[in-house]
Amino acid sequence: DSAVVLHVVVVERQVLLDGVTYRNVMRKMIPNAAGTFLDRSWRAGESLTLDLSAALTNITDSRQVAVVVFVQNAENKS
Repeated sequence: DSAVVLHVVVVERQVLLDGVTYRNVMRKMIPNAAGTFLDRSWRAGESLTLDLSAALTNITDSRQVAVVVFVQNAENKS
């Protein structure tokens, strides 16, 4: 029953720049690096739907875009 922070990260799985391939290049954190604080009680199996949007810039190949989502305990960072 602890508050969590939802982190949403947009990555480009593969970027070719000057002959070098870079993998999983972070392009944006939505809404920002602090994430979205969710201060509520949680029960096993419970779900929550959020609508988040952002303008994406500096994308070299839109076919390589992926979204990584994770939650983190707001107190102990686990």
